[in-house]
Amino acid sequence: MNNMLTVNLAGRIDANNAEENESRITSELAASHENVPVFDAENLEYISSAGLRMLLKFRNISFEGCPVIGEGAPSKVYRLDPETIVKVFTHPHRNILRPSL
Repeated sequence: MNNMLTVNLAGRIDANNAEENESRITSELAASHENVPVFDAENLEYISSAGLRMLLKFRNISFEGCPVIGEGAPSKVYRLDPETIVKVFTHPHRNILRPSL
């Protein structure tokens, strides 16, 4: 793919600096005119759940062709592959993704 940008992750990413890292990644993507980040975590020592949530914001997920395996008033559950499901909460103004492994 020609639209990929390698983003280096280093040190620790946690609740104290996840927002700062998100801003840095967003800026790098905007400056490069690429839209698919590939994360290089070779120098990453630690990542907390806040860091993982931040990285998931950059994941582009297409539900086209994915079967709906559950549905309720506020959400739908899609199967992306045999090991991955995603629950999409429907909000009047936006959708919220919650990957489940």
